[in-house]
Amino acid sequence: MKSKIWFFAFALAIVSILSLAGVLADSWNVTSEPGIDQMTVYVDGNAVFDGSCVQVPGLSYWNCNTEQIIVPALERGSNTEVKVVLTPGKDMSSLEVRAWISGYHDDVEVETAKFDVFEGNVYTKRLNLELPSDLDAKDTYTLHVQVTYKNTLTGIESANIDTTVQRLANNLKILNADFFGSSSTLKAGSTIYADVVVKNMGNHDLDDIFVKASIKELGISRTVYVGDLVADEDCSSGCDEEDAQVVRLALTIPENAASGTYLLEIEAFSDETTDKVTKMIYVEKSTALSQPETVISVSGLELSAYNAKVDAESGKGTAFSVLVSNTGSSAMTVTLATLGTEDFASSQVNPSVFTLAPGESKTATVYLVIKENAIAGEHIFTVKASSENLAKQINLTADVDKTSANWDLKTILMFVGIVLAIAIVILLIVLLAKKSSAKVEESYY
Repeated sequence: MKSKIWFFAFALAIVSILSLAGVLADSWNVTSEPGIDQMTVYVDGNAVFDGSCVQVPGLSYWNCNTEQIIVPALERGSNTEVKVVLTPGKDMSSLEVRAWISGYHDDVEVETAKFDVFEGNVYTKRLNLELPSDLDAKDTYTLHVQVTYKNTLTGIESANIDTTVQRLANNLKILNADFFGSSSTLKAGSTIYADVVVKNMGNHDLDDIFVKASIKELGISRTVYVGDLVADEDCSSGCDEEDAQVVRLALTIPENAASGTYLLEIEAFSDETTDKVTKMIYVEKSTALSQPETVISVSGLELSAYNAKVDAESGKGTAFSVLVSNTGSSAMTVTLATLGTEDFASSQVNPSVFTLAPGESKTATVYLVIKENAIAGEHIFTVKASSENLAKQINLTADVDKTSANWDLKTILMFVGIVLAIAIVILLIVLLAKKSSAKVEESYY
């Protein structure tokens, strides 16, 4: 009795396996020699598809069978190796193997160089698919493998493989890095800034993320603490936890740097993962006639100006932008103030007091309203940053032009003169009219 139970259990298992294989397998007949007798596809070393054509004994047709062995899990944002092993049924020249992903909004495709094959030999081709970082695990994607020839191929010339998609366990990406300098030309002694967007593209939260900018040839670097990034941003409670962050880094080129091209590296990293982007920059050597530097650095504090000199007009307002950075290892409260504006302008700084965490930077705006009686020409004033025992300052310049103000005064005087002339003419007309009326009345009586 037990043997019968085991027999029926075994038969049920076989039927289940065959029914599953029926979903993943296909079978058909061809009446001519197949171009590709056999093909096996591997994804990252695992066999996922197999197909072969065998001639039926005593008959003039071939029976072809394909089967998807497993469903591969593709990791988005990674390089996936697709290996194709094939056996041709005849000699052919200029074949290609293509692999691509369908279901994504852009082309994800790669192909081999053309190659020749000879009947009975086994050929192995490897292709690397760069999978996008934003593949959605909720969507369906199919991996296609196609062997192409100048004529139509028969046999196992293609494979359509169902896949699943998942995130890498730990995947930190630099989505964007914008670079700009303190001047249009990057000279020795000037500053280059980088606004960097980092995002957690992985399946796990990432703790203690840093972003580092460096030019190794010049021996300079700057590291900014980003903090923690979650795997999936949750906005249901006010977006307190974020999966992306923007940070700004500033690198001051040494004054003795020689003219030439240098490699600027931006690296985002945590204990689990890292990502890097690079940019080539050109630096001009500083000369003796160079203008005074607008960037002053000390241990713990850096102060720089985006626009060290602006054109201004009397009676009108203008603005300067300054960047304050905490390069030390502890938080600091910074106070900003202007010095030397009393003779030509009124001033205001916003914000004038703020706190910077280690590695953090903040942009403040200095507003000036130029006095009506300000003397035309360049007016130099000072912006001072102070925090406890640290105090640094930079000089800024407002170039005042009174031309527009003088022109307004002339226009006003001309307008007043015209109005007075019109008033006098009207007054004369009224007096003459009254005099004429009086004469008429006198002659009547």
